[in-house]
Amino acid sequence: MKGKKGKEGQGGGSAKSKAEDAFCRFYNQTFPKEDGVVRFFGQKEIFSVHGEAAKFVAQEYFRTLAAVTFSGSQQLPTVEMKQEKYEDVVRDLILVKLKKVEVWGKTGTNWAKEKKASPGNVRDFEELLYRNKELEDTAVSVAICFGVEGQHKMVGAAFADAILRKIGYCQFVDTIHLANLESLLLQIGARECILAPGGTRDEIEMKKLDGLLERCGIMKTEVKKAHFKAQDIEQDLSRLVREDMANNLHQALEHSCAMSSLAAIIKHMELLSDEDNFRSYQLKTLDLSKYMRIDQPASRALNLFPSPTDTDKSFSLYGLLNKCRTAMGSRRLLQWIKQPLLNIDDIEVRQNIVEIFVEDAELRQSMQEHFRRITDIDRLIKKFQRTRITASLKDCVVLYDIYRRLPSMHATLSAYSTKNAGLLHEQYTDELARVIDEFSDFQRLIEGCIDLDAAQNNEYQINARFDPEFTQWCKEKEQVKQKIDTIFRAVQRELGADKRDKDSVELENSKVHEWHIVVPKKASTTKLIKSKRDWSVLEDTTKAMRSRRWTELEECIQAKQKELVLEIIKCVASYVPLVEDLSILLADLDVFVSLAHVAVNAPAGYVRPRLTPSGTGDVILKQARHPCLELQDGVGFIANDVIMKRDDSSFQIITGPNMGGKSTYIRSAGVIVLMAQIGSFVPCSTAVVSVVDCIMCRLGASDSQLRGVSTFMAEMQETSSILKAATQRSLIIIDELGRGTSTYDGFGLAWAISEHIINKIGCFCFFATHFHELTALEQHIPKVKNLHVTAQTADNKLVLLYNIKQGPSDKSFGIHIAELAGFPPSVIEVAQQKVETLEKTAQSKGVTSGVGQKRERPTSKPGAGAASAVKRPRTEGAEEEGTRLVRQFLDDFKKLPLDSLSPAEAMQRMKGMRERLMSHNNPFVLTLLSAQQSA
Repeated sequence: MKGKKGKEGQGGGSAKSKAEDAFCRFYNQTFPKEDGVVRFFGQKEIFSVHGEAAKFVAQEYFRTLAAVTFSGSQQLPTVEMKQEKYEDVVRDLILVKLKKVEVWGKTGTNWAKEKKASPGNVRDFEELLYRNKELEDTAVSVAICFGVEGQHKMVGAAFADAILRKIGYCQFVDTIHLANLESLLLQIGARECILAPGGTRDEIEMKKLDGLLERCGIMKTEVKKAHFKAQDIEQDLSRLVREDMANNLHQALEHSCAMSSLAAIIKHMELLSDEDNFRSYQLKTLDLSKYMRIDQPASRALNLFPSPTDTDKSFSLYGLLNKCRTAMGSRRLLQWIKQPLLNIDDIEVRQNIVEIFVEDAELRQSMQEHFRRITDIDRLIKKFQRTRITASLKDCVVLYDIYRRLPSMHATLSAYSTKNAGLLHEQYTDELARVIDEFSDFQRLIEGCIDLDAAQNNEYQINARFDPEFTQWCKEKEQVKQKIDTIFRAVQRELGADKRDKDSVELENSKVHEWHIVVPKKASTTKLIKSKRDWSVLEDTTKAMRSRRWTELEECIQAKQKELVLEIIKCVASYVPLVEDLSILLADLDVFVSLAHVAVNAPAGYVRPRLTPSGTGDVILKQARHPCLELQDGVGFIANDVIMKRDDSSFQIITGPNMGGKSTYIRSAGVIVLMAQIGSFVPCSTAVVSVVDCIMCRLGASDSQLRGVSTFMAEMQETSSILKAATQRSLIIIDELGRGTSTYDGFGLAWAISEHIINKIGCFCFFATHFHELTALEQHIPKVKNLHVTAQTADNKLVLLYNIKQGPSDKSFGIHIAELAGFPPSVIEVAQQKVETLEKTAQSKGVTSGVGQKRERPTSKPGAGAASAVKRPRTEGAEEEGTRLVRQFLDDFKKLPLDSLSPAEAMQRMKGMRERLMSHNNPFVLTLLSAQQSA
């Protein structure tokens, strides 16, 4: 299908040109519109892509449009590639670019679709995608349906993993901010979201959903509304779900909204079109109330999972903790990080088992050696579940080898008899013993059916003693081989062949002719052939004689072996539920050992945190360290204490210079709390953690220019979501809020948001800021605590100490930071001159500059805290009235529907509010605004 570049590809009456024209007609008629799907057309190990997709592939994977040729008289853009390149491109399109892919093949003169995949359903490409890598994170599709129950907005979700054959559902109440839905999408690792057009009647909500999917990197796929009709869902699930999960099926039918989503996911993924899926899926419900909520900003801010730019695994929490030896363990750890627990009893069970492996080094190392030899059981299982069997005798032997290691692993666990031994044995050792016992018949099956001696040499065949007829043929085959050897020696004697002669007689075995004797062309074999009726002459480049009987026996044995192999594999397939139990058990143990390994090998060690119930207790982290940063080369990490008491320091304001450690401090606390709730030990000398129901973060600038959202609007939207989704049991982490707008607007917002968190929500909160005036909150609200990161100046140089100290920072080090960043000396000099000018101007107005100086402490109520940097007007009435106006301004701002406003509309509203505030000509307000403009 490859044409020539430019117009040279036109015309011509050759057969090739006609074929190209025919293909172009087929392509343009079949795909009249571009739909974003990248289609590959394969012929003889050459794959081509056409149309706009060809240009996309050329730019992304060949880095030049010169790779595009033009086919036929219609000049259809075309890119061709060989098999190896095709596999690399497909892998990246699906897993990284989140594109839909199809592969078309030609039968005769017709093209037909052979494979298809989307980011959430890669079943047809499973072998290609994961051939040379562990299957750590599988592709998951989710279908979403919205409904109403009384006064509440209901969300029904269903999700499916076609590789691991799992299907799940949940139904929950959510708000317009979709905080619970975002947490769900992160927990299940969704890559594709199935929706009906206009799935939500609320346009604002649909915009919110679109933004959520984009932020989470999830492809949106719209399907017909009919996909969500659930009238046949009970019958469909009965065909898909395993028989041992019948109770789960009955429970699922009670959730109508979730059932609509289940119907959609089944239809979209065409699960009922493949008999392999029948009675093979696990059905589970996901209860969001059991797990900590984590949204995408929090996941990103805390570096929970690797990013494409990471050059070291330890840059993310998952990469740091993942010392698992099995693929199942890696997947389980990923799930635990996405779903930190809320129930203290469940968390402490995990802690107790981790502690066992922390304290017993011999047990830990022995288990690591056992796990090192365990293959990916989940992928192995799937080969036995297909109707078109893809498992082989080799897979049976692999499973047998896993089984043979279980008694030794059981003995290792059984030998442990000290602290928490009862828990370990009850949860895992006894369960492993049950699996071993129920596997005993499997052991006898494999040892009786498969030649395990040959398997040691990578030859996988049926045991010759397994079937009487098969046994007889194998014996006769051995006898024929002996006769072949005898005849070969006779031929050598008859023809007078000499081994030193290059034309000597040879006995050879090939895939085509099996055992045969090769003789020189000049030799006469007539006499031999007449006397040996079991031999036939082969006329190739040489003369040869082939053993007919050997060939007949080989054909019989191969046919019988194929029949017996199928029977054996079907028998092995009956053990799949037991193997799944084993996979779950080994995955848990592997994670426990991995967490223990990380804890004991950390630079300063980890400790077991003590937990207190959600909504009570404090967060006390002594000598806390960031688990990822302390492992980076060249970093001497400075540990700090985190003392967050619910009654007197639950809201902490951290000030200080850039690069001084504010962000690291608050992120460390967030990561440690999350680690504690997955059951891990934590990087502290001692730790007390109050269980939180969610961690919500607003860290740094996050422009969303591709969505037409400014830095300021993005942070307002994220902060608005936090304020409406957080509860008294949450942990909020905010860094540099309000920097995307003017100083006084930003400060006003920071003050109002702080008051709301303290007075309305009442949860733990870290607030890192450059608004030094915000520290005035401490004097009026008991729960507020000021902290600052330390730095020193010597010889006009800045030395960052990275220590957290009590109280607010009394200096700004912006110019020093600019100098550290390598600004030209001339720029530094001008900046210093400008600072001095501003200080003089501020002093002439009676305002302390706030630049390199201590600020005056406020004496008014917290509502007038913005005046902490100004000398107060002496008119008491003006101050009282001004305070009321400022409070009213902040209350009005909190009522703004920021989610439904464009950035321009939001700024216009704020401009009008500010003008109304200034129109009162209140001296207190005017002085306040003047001070903020100067700052």
